Amino acid sequence: MHTRFEVNGFRGLQHLALEGLKRINLITGRNNTGKTSLLEAIFLHSGAYRPDLAMTLNANRGLVSTRIELAGPLRESPWSSVFNDFNDRGKIELIADTESLGRRSLRLRVLRDPKDLSRLAHTRPLQSTQQLPAQWSAEGAIVLELTYEDPKKQRRHYLIADQHGIRTDPPPTPPPYPGFYLGARTRVPFQEMADRFTQTQLESQQPVLLEILRIIEPELKSLLLLTFGGQTVLHGIVAENRPIPAPLMGEGFYRLVELAVHIANAKDGIVLFDEIENGLHYAILPKLWKSLLQAARRFNVQLFCTTHSRESAVAAHQAFTENGPDEFRLYRLERVDEEIRAVMYDERTLSVAIDANLEIR
Repeated sequence: MHTRFEVNGFRGLQHLALEGLKRINLITGRNNTGKTSLLEAIFLHSGAYRPDLAMTLNANRGLVSTRIELAGPLRESPWSSVFNDFNDRGKIELIADTESLGRRSLRLRVLRDPKDLSRLAHTRPLQSTQQLPAQWSAEGAIVLELTYEDPKKQRRHYLIADQHGIRTDPPPTPPPYPGFYLGARTRVPFQEMADRFTQTQLESQQPVLLEILRIIEPELKSLLLLTFGGQTVLHGIVAENRPIPAPLMGEGFYRLVELAVHIANAKDGIVLFDEIENGLHYAILPKLWKSLLQAARRFNVQLFCTTHSRESAVAAHQAFTENGPDEFRLYRLERVDEEIRAVMYDERTLSVAIDANLEIR
């Protein structure tokens, strides 16, 4: 698990550090204080060897198309939006201190020096499976370099945009641990959900999922996959034994399905969930947090969630205080003199803030 995470030069976060991270971490703050960006930074870091995630992050926000401009001296890279102030002449540095892997750092920069590009083109035969020349030309190429480092190794991977399109070189290997990011307004594709659910079935984890989902649908008997017209969709069976497509059982139910399935697939890893309260009634929040803590313990998963809801924060504090040991932290992001800082609330300070009706969102 992460015990500390530091962000430098990513999106609107010039510098931000979270100290004392726990199994469950709830991020609050006003609009435009970087809550979603913080989750994205942690997700990018979890990918370890995948510079292509820099573009996936934009797709998660609905920016599904990218214009690649290779001509002209003022050309902008396709991934400039992940750099602070869109300045892709700067650099991004993401650092995590972890219990099992030590310090792991990730650095990203756009290669612009012709010498760097020429050296890369002549010293790195492409390992892509595409039908491309063994050597590629640096002329007209835009390259994002990712440097990964931990106590045992250092590796470099490249995201290359040129006349052949966009590709990674060398092809990335699986990261050290699983990491999943669930956006506030994007739904996981049905086929991906089917694949994730199938994995939980292979590991006999449906009882864990049902325990969480019955918070919203107490009559839920089981989950199963059904295919119609070539599309496989997760269904729930309730008291009347009629399979109902999970997306038709309510927004809150399906968001909970997504969260539960991904926790079960993230053993020894992390799950990031933006705006966890969306679609959920405040009355179920205490039970929700209790069930999430139990699931996170069972799969040894670390959760990072954002919320705009005071009820959600209070319910989390209440649930975790009653189900110790201390495995919960709340971080409120605040803008001070155009910079973002994180204020940490442990169990005691959060209790004081709640009792005094102080702003914790």
